[in-house]
Amino acid sequence: MLKDKALEDTFYWVCEKRKLENCKGRAITKFINGSYYLKKFIEHHHSPQASDSVIYSYMPSHNALYATTKCIRKAEMPTELQNIDGINIPDSLQYTLD
Repeated sequence: MLKDKALEDTFYWVCEKRKLENCKGRAITKFINGSYYLKKFIEHHHSPQASDSVIYSYMPSHNALYATTKCIRKAEMPTELQNIDGINIPDSLQYTLD
């Protein structure tokens, strides 16, 4: 977001892709006691670009993504059975055709 204008303690922001992609993303903030408070926000018409250097700095590294994926897959995997008694086979599948 880029600062469009400021009136006293109210700041108006516009999307930096306003002209390039005709984005309607806007925000209005109010500066009170040293902090900005969001008064109004209009969503962007485009998704964030991961190639943007500002966004790229917040993205996790390749190794972090790999470790997270591995951890989630491991958590969702069923536990390995220690003996055959843990297998539940329905009665309809326990008969053989001889």
